[in-house]
Amino acid sequence: MEPHGRYPAQDRLLSEVAMEEEFQVSRPTVRKAMKVLRDQGWIVTSQGVGSFPTTSEERAANPNAQQ
Repeated sequence: MEPHGRYPAQDRLLSEVAMEEEFQVSRPTVRKAMKVLRDQGWIVTSQGVGSFPTTSEERAANPNAQQ
């Protein structure tokens, strides 16, 4: 993770289980937060691979993301 809580676009985010432990929250809370980030275009998720932050270029190119 970079300073100020930013992830480089190529770095995979923590797993849901790791986020649960890291932030001391429940799995439903993690899933809701990840859904919001996906819906807004901040991350992309590939089942079995993980979730990755998007670049500003990717967000700009995705008109379907809810800003």
